[in-house]
Amino acid sequence: MSVRLALHWALVTLTAALASTAAAIPFTGDLASAMGTCAAGGVCLIGIALAPAPVRKDGSR
Repeated sequence: MSVRLALHWALVTLTAALASTAAAIPFTGDLASAMGTCAAGGVCLIGIALAPAPVRKDGSR
């Protein structure tokens, strides 16, 4: 894994954790857990969509 890819996923993981906490604040109980999970899932999907493509050694895409 390249440094750029590792940094990307470290930032996505941190952002997902923060979004999960922030989304759960206005709610209590099971709803708070569900909202936090949905927020973290959304951040992870965005992270997958924006992940840098690995560079192939032969130069082709």
